[in-house]
Amino acid sequence: MTVDPQVLRSVMASYPTGVTIVTSQHDGQLCGMAANSFTSVSLDPPIVLVCCQRHARTAEAAKRSGRFAIHILRHDQVDHARAFVGRDAQRFDAVPHDVDANGVPILRDWLALIVCDTYSVMVAGDHEVLFGEITHCERVDAAPLLFHESALKMLPKLPALGPTAAAAADDDDLYDSLVRVLAPPIRPPRS
Repeated sequence: MTVDPQVLRSVMASYPTGVTIVTSQHDGQLCGMAANSFTSVSLDPPIVLVCCQRHARTAEAAKRSGRFAIHILRHDQVDHARAFVGRDAQRFDAVPHDVDANGVPILRDWLALIVCDTYSVMVAGDHEVLFGEITHCERVDAAPLLFHESALKMLPKLPALGPTAAAAADDDDLYDSLVRVLAPPIRPPRS
């Protein structure tokens, strides 16, 4: 059975994601790209991944230099995201940044910052999966920028939803690790 690329694109657009800027450098050339295929992989050791088109300049720089940074954007940083999209984008000319001690370009404003050593790279179809072992991370308190239905969306900071005590007692799925991250369950005593 063949999957219709337009249907697949529509299905994937239905899943909201955060928006990141991935940066690296090699031989003095600063590289950066917007990416929404990003996730945590492991806490011990601390590893994340980001997906890049094969032979993307930023991924090539991360592989050669052995380092890269991921900047998770705030809801009011639409212009930052747009500055890093397209081959001829303004990138670092449009967005204030510094360079860390290892030569990695670090944007001055973000919701969260993750700096990595390149851990490994895996080819998957027309993309490469860039795994990074985290060497530094920090965050500020703000709402995220989202990518949903092929558009950037601003999301106000919303209150967290938590499970009720009755739901926690009846639903073993609430003990799943992803649910614990999203909404720590109320654990009733077990008999």
